[in-house]
Amino acid sequence: MGEIGSHVASSIVGLIIGLMYSGISGHINRRSQRKNLAKKLADAFRFNLERIVQMKNQLKAKADGTFELPNYSFDTDPIKTLLFVGSDLLGTDAEINSYNWTRYQLDHLNMKLGYILTHLDLGTDIMQDFRDNLSREKKAIEEILSKLEAIA
Repeated sequence: MGEIGSHVASSIVGLIIGLMYSGISGHINRRSQRKNLAKKLADAFRFNLERIVQMKNQLKAKADGTFELPNYSFDTDPIKTLLFVGSDLLGTDAEINSYNWTRYQLDHLNMKLGYILTHLDLGTDIMQDFRDNLSREKKAIEEILSKLEAIA
């Protein structure tokens, strides 16, 4: 009976050690995945932030009163994909909704720019609205980047 008890005790100790290792390993892996996801999401937002700055510079009036219209759009597909795949790793629902709202606003700016380019509607109201939207989203992305960079 002593030998059986020894085997049972060894098995229990082995089980406990295995469960502890699995838990620690899982936690480390999850934290690593979260950092990697935050870095990729930050890169995607940073790319779009660069497009905002580029567009704002193009839309500044030159000495003769003319300006250049951007002929490119924001790239929101990586943001959509990363939010879909990693929403459970990125934080609270409020944080995910904040990231997604900013992505939605970039898509909205894409549509507005498409309208401007299609109709060559250079009226001051729509152009000023577009410029204002660019400024708002620039600020929103900068705030998102500060959160994501704290994770990564």
